[in-house]
Amino acid sequence: MTKPAWPDRLAKTISKLSPKANVAQFRDEYAEIVRTVPDDKKSNSREVLLEVRPAIESWVTEEDKCPCCALREWTKFYDAAGSMPVSLLIAIAKKLPQAKSGTVDWQPFFFNCRHKALLTTLFDRRMVAKGHLQSWVSDKLRDAYPLPVLDLAIDNDAVGDYRGLWTGSLKWGNRPAGLQCQEEILAACYAREPVGSLDKDLSSYLVDNPKSRGPFYKAVLRYPMLYLRLAELLASMSGDGSLVDEFVKACGDELRNASSDTSRAALALASMRLFVAARAEAQDKSAPASGVVAAASKHAASEALRHVEEDTSSKYGSNFSLLSAIDLHDIVHGHLKSLSTATADSSGPAERSSKYERHLGKKEVLDKVLSAINESTDDESLRDGLEVSLFNLGVRPLGKPGQATEFDSRLHEAERSGIVPGDKVEIVEPGRQLGKDADMLVLSKAIVRERK
Repeated sequence: MTKPAWPDRLAKTISKLSPKANVAQFRDEYAEIVRTVPDDKKSNSREVLLEVRPAIESWVTEEDKCPCCALREWTKFYDAAGSMPVSLLIAIAKKLPQAKSGTVDWQPFFFNCRHKALLTTLFDRRMVAKGHLQSWVSDKLRDAYPLPVLDLAIDNDAVGDYRGLWTGSLKWGNRPAGLQCQEEILAACYAREPVGSLDKDLSSYLVDNPKSRGPFYKAVLRYPMLYLRLAELLASMSGDGSLVDEFVKACGDELRNASSDTSRAALALASMRLFVAARAEAQDKSAPASGVVAAASKHAASEALRHVEEDTSSKYGSNFSLLSAIDLHDIVHGHLKSLSTATADSSGPAERSSKYERHLGKKEVLDKVLSAINESTDDESLRDGLEVSLFNLGVRPLGKPGQATEFDSRLHEAERSGIVPGDKVEIVEPGRQLGKDADMLVLSKAIVRERK
């Protein structure tokens, strides 16, 4: 087994130091590890680490250690630390003595620190209160703009003046690599400002900065519900179809990459389609953007269905209904048709047909399609719209609540075990079906319980 690198070993040794620890043993282990640090005359890492050890000990073992003195010792070490791994810096920072927020002036260090992870550690340890952080950033917004402290403030909603940050960001431009980009900053401002207050400014920004649209749209997907506001705004900007096209592309990219924002991308695409269609209907005309959104939605839904067919546990299943509610009938039946035309000379489609039959027998694939409406949709109005679309496509309830019937395993799922075919039951929760009579396809079974 490979021996851990010296920074990891030293960080582990420091993390074990406590008021009850054997200090002599700590010193021996510390010195032994420091001797293995590569000799680099430019950084003097060995000397810096040996010099800070007594300070670390005093932070941990002295009950009345002066917090201001500890901050001076820490700042001296940090300024000399050079390119030491941030994991080691964090391990040392965690040994700083706790002090009541506001009794020690951390502002100079927070504006000098170049490691966001380190600032986050100090903030999480409550070295600095949220109110103080907000005050610092609001008073020195221009100074904070190119620094990690601004990212920390945004992550903890401690900016205070998002309107000022929006205006300033447009003037100050790009930020250093490794920090949130300008588009991410603007998305944060759009999320935190009151609904509608930045719509006019955002419209102008998107029209004037075509190259920024993709990164901005991607950043918006990180915020719950924000994509709905943006989709509605873009749908209303009918004069520039490229705004909608690029939004659709950004959503499609997130779906293909299967990122953490996949579900929101699916919701955003479905939302855009509904907003575009609603606006076209209100204006009594066809919307050019509608075709673009519909095509992207249908393509993504077909891809999702293929993923779920291969793996019924695939997370793509939870996005399928959101992407395809309007085209559910065509997509499912088109997929069935492509499978049913498989021949003995076409082994690939034949294998897919065989897999699909197994999936269809358990109903897992199509159960996922419809259960996703309840599981994934976080907006009531959007959910209602999807339900209406499903109804218009021929999806109907399978049974009614309280309806008396006999248990049929093809149509029913027992609420509790012990029910066999032919038993008298009543429906607790209706299922769903597509079509009727001989052509009926059960999309989700009705939940039943034994009838008393």
